[in-house]
Parts: sequence; structure tokens; C-alpha cells
Amino acid sequence: MSEINTMKTKRIIPASLVSLGILLSNSASYAQNSDDYEALERSNWSLSTNRNEADSFSAIDGDTRSRWTTRQSQRDGQYFEINLNDTVSFDRIILDSNRSSNDYPRAYEVQVSNDGSSWDTIAASRSDTDSETVIDFSQQTASQVRIEQNGSDNRFWWSIHEVTLLLLLDDDNNSGDNSGDADSDFSDSSTWSLSASNSRNLSRALDGSANTRWTTGQSQRDGQFYQIDFNTMKTFDNLRLDTAPNPDDYPREYEVLISQDGQNWQTIASGTPSPDSQTNITFAEQSAAFLRIEQHGSASRNWWSIHELTIALGEQETLPDGLHPDITRVADIAPEEILRSPGGTGWKDSYSVGDQCYCDTTFDHDIGDIRVDTTVGNITVREACALIGEGPGAQGRPIYNDVQCGNGPANDAGDEDYCPGRVDIGKEGCPQIGPTWKF
Repeated sequence: MSEINTMKTKRIIPASLVSLGILLSNSASYAQNSDDYEALERSNWSLSTNRNEADSFSAIDGDTRSRWTTRQSQRDGQYFEINLNDTVSFDRIILDSNRSSNDYPRAYEVQVSNDGSSWDTIAASRSDTDSETVIDFSQQTASQVRIEQNGSDNRFWWSIHEVTLLLLLDDDNNSGDNSGDADSDFSDSSTWSLSASNSRNLSRALDGSANTRWTTGQSQRDGQFYQIDFNTMKTFDNLRLDTAPNPDDYPREYEVLISQDGQNWQTIASGTPSPDSQTNITFAEQSAAFLRIEQHGSASRNWWSIHELTIALGEQETLPDGLHPDITRVADIAPEEILRSPGGTGWKDSYSVGDQCYCDTTFDHDIGDIRVDTTVGNITVREACALIGEGPGAQGRPIYNDVQCGNGPANDAGDEDYCPGRVDIGKEGCPQIGPTWKF
């Protein structure tokens, strides 16, 4: 499914990427203790804004009781601009709105410039519901910074009680320990640092659950990416992008790149995959500290999603022979974990026809009110089943214990946790997972 290109190199300067996304980590490099940073001197700054400029100095006066605010509800295009009156380096911005806890920016974009005319976007994201917005990015050297508020909120203003620019004191902390021999163990992602064009829910692509996902949150377009800093050297020769249970969210065109320093990149694979819930990409064995997957295609109706990203050296698991063609994967469920033999049609909550899963359930054990993320939004199981419709019927077809052909969610009875899959062929069917809902 991939095309292996002759290796080429390119330098990715984060400031040149629109909607770069803030750099987050599970536990490591970008989540540094504040003691590791030095705050920049603010006494020489000049400030401008398109709302309430008279109060702009209150954002840098050292008094958290005062504030600059838009004095109007949040809307696209509001900005706060800093002229540093010098060329300085920094890699973190903190927007403190603690005393107006609901006035954090709903969405922001950070830009830098050295002439006030040409601007580069270095970070863009929707903010979490936090009164302190911490924005991390690769080190920038610039003389001007602009923070744009691009979200909307009809009730709350955008306020900054204090804005601070910081620089990480020890630059080695940003790239981790990349010395020593590379390893091929990818079982523990807790020390990896993650970044993406959409910085929300980054770890969900690596949490081992097919029911969660990282997604772009917008239709597919050129420039979207998902990036990993392993904080050490890793060796690998293939990766898998699993988009089930949103199979139409596969990348329309991908490029896989590696780097040793996060700045100089080599392309190791690129391709245009055929429609499939799994995009399997193979290439010559590589050792690198950074891995980056870029999405260059377009799909006006579909986001790009990664439910699970699997990186490996050597062959990844393939489906055993003899399975029904509707089966998409085999869950890692040991025989001893299956406490009871499945009860056949009495346990049926769904069935499959090709690549579609249909509900066939009484919504017992409160399953109907559970909410799930789908391609049509966050809806209840009952609503999802209604949208899909009854289908042609389960007679003669694979039947499954949970409502989405083994893909979850599980009800509260307990049996779907150890036997989510097929219930029409005995215990051996419990790990066999079928297709997902298609809307």
C-alpha cells in the first residue's frame, strides 16, 4: 500500500508551517518544570491590539489582579501583538487568565515576525478549558509576536492578566537522550513527546484502544501531520495506521519522514493508499530519534484519524487463515480470560455484512445511552443504530456480542469485556472482531 521513494532530505522549520500545533508530551521533553525556563525581560516591550489597546500594558505589569481584555465576547480576528524591540529567542508562551478563569482563548494562533510585515505561524490550537494557556513550540528567534484569538464564545471576553515569553535553559531537554544504540522496543510510549497539526488527544493514537483516536478535527488537506520524538534512537521498518472504527478517515496521501534532530528530515516512504481501515507502510530499516507522518491529500467529507499507530521492526501480525472475510482483526484475548462460553444468538447485539456492522440489540444494560465518537459527531449508541438502519438481517451472518461487531463500546454486564466478538462459533470467536459502523 506504500510506495518506497529514493530517500530525499528536507529541513522543516516549524515557523513555516501553518497550523503547526503546540508541542505536547506524555511526560517528557516539552512538559518541562517551570524552573527549567528563563522568562524574558518585558520592560522594553511595545504592545498593540485591535481591541482595548489602552489597557494592553496591564498584561505585562507584573500584577495578576490587573488585565488586558477585549471588552467584547470572543470572536475570530482578535489579536494581541508584542514588539520585543530586539531579536530574541524563546520557545514557550504562557497566557495567564487565572483571575478571569473563563476568559481563556477558545482557539489561538501564534505568529512571529522580524519586520512586522511577513508573519510565520508557529503554533495553532483550540485551548483546553484552563485559565493558564501554555503554548510550547520549537525555539524561535524573532522581534515580534502576535497572538490571535480565532475562537468564539458569546458569553466571555478574552483576557490576559499576564503574558510571559520563556526560553528553555538547557536545550538538551528538548530532544532527549539520542545517544547510544537504537532499540526496536515500541511497547512503552509514555516517554515519547508528541506533536501534531491538531494538538488535542495526541496520546489516543498510542493508547492501545481502537475505540479512541487522534484526529485532525477538520477535513483532510495538505500539511496535516502527526509527529513523535522518541527521546532516544529507535529502529523500525514498518508502521500501521489503523482508522477503524472510522475507516473512511484513512490518509488520502501520506509521506513518512525521519530525523535525528527534529529539524533535518529524510523522506523514507510516500504513497496514495487504497480505501482501507488499515494503512500499512513498509520501508528499508531505519534508525531515528524522530518520526513524522504528513498527510498531503484532500477529502472534503472526511477527517484524517489515527485510532492506533503501530510501529515495528519486522512483520506485524497478520490475520490467521480460515476466518470469515468480514473479520478485520483478532483481539489479544487469552483463552483463559473467556470466563463463559458465548450464548450464541442469545448474546447477539450486532451482525456484519461485508464491511458494514449493523445493530441487532434490545439496548439492555444501559448500552443505548452511552455516547460514542463517530464520523457524524458524538452521539448515543441508540442514535447511531437508528442512523445505520436495520440492515438485511442477521440470518446466516456473523453475529457479535457488542453493538459494533466487537469494536465497542461494551455494556455494563461484563461479558463483552472478555468476549466482544463473534458469539456464533463458541469461545474461539470471542476475539474475532468485525467491521465498524458506516454512516
